[in-house]
Amino acid sequence: MPRAKSRQIKDTDGRKNNKRLPKKLTKVDEQRSVPARRNKAKRDRTAKLIKKALDNVLGGDGEQKFWENVVEKSQDSFPDRNLIANKLDQINRDSRGVSNTAPVINFYTNTDPKPEPPTIDIDHEEV
Repeated sequence: MPRAKSRQIKDTDGRKNNKRLPKKLTKVDEQRSVPARRNKAKRDRTAKLIKKALDNVLGGDGEQKFWENVVEKSQDSFPDRNLIANKLDQINRDSRGVSNTAPVINFYTNTDPKPEPPTIDIDHEEV
């Protein structure tokens, strides 16, 4: 059986600046107020996994069956109608081909071609 600790032992040995270090703080994993932003590769991967899961669960062309089911249920449910509206808006936005290109600025405002100076013919003999 181990002996009990003596109460006479101190945390320090009395020398200057020879104190025991304070206990290290442990980080508590708290949920952040704003989650980290997902990059495009993870969003694309998620979409592919969802389509694959729908095909496995509902059979071939599971995405089509899923949307048919959502449309049938949307007659009674506002969130389902909202889901359909958002999906249609996303499809329309993708088909429009919204581009984020900067406008081209033409700094050359004078578009008239410069008149060429008259050429001098050296071989020409005047008569």
